[in-house]
Amino acid sequence: MKSFFITGTDTEIGKTFITCGLLVALRGRSVNAAPMKPIAAGAVQQDGVNANEDVRALMATYGKPIAASLINPYCFTEAIAPHIAAEHERRAVDLSVVETAYKTLRASHDTVLVEGAGGFLVPLSAAE
Repeated sequence: MKSFFITGTDTEIGKTFITCGLLVALRGRSVNAAPMKPIAAGAVQQDGVNANEDVRALMATYGKPIAASLINPYCFTEAIAPHIAAEHERRAVDLSVVETAYKTLRASHDTVLVEGAGGFLVPLSAAE
């Protein structure tokens, strides 16, 4: 089965709700599906690690032990466009890190539901 990219026209538009719903529906049809939100912005410190509400919802819906870094390789504190959040935190988004996490998930699942950050045209980094 193919993987899917879930996007929307803006933030708070329902991407996570749809991704969780698709995950439940696919698993109900015995499809081994995994969620992924490669880049999240808007997090709080939890046990010394940035925790994003959307990522927590995806992991709870997934319901199996999995490294948060696979589902969410980049999590920024400020709830702003990822490229700006990365700049504020003096971090760079390396798409090869995202690709490696995706390939790891894909190797052990029938499909991966990849949820985008923000709206459809939100830059992920200064270069991408």
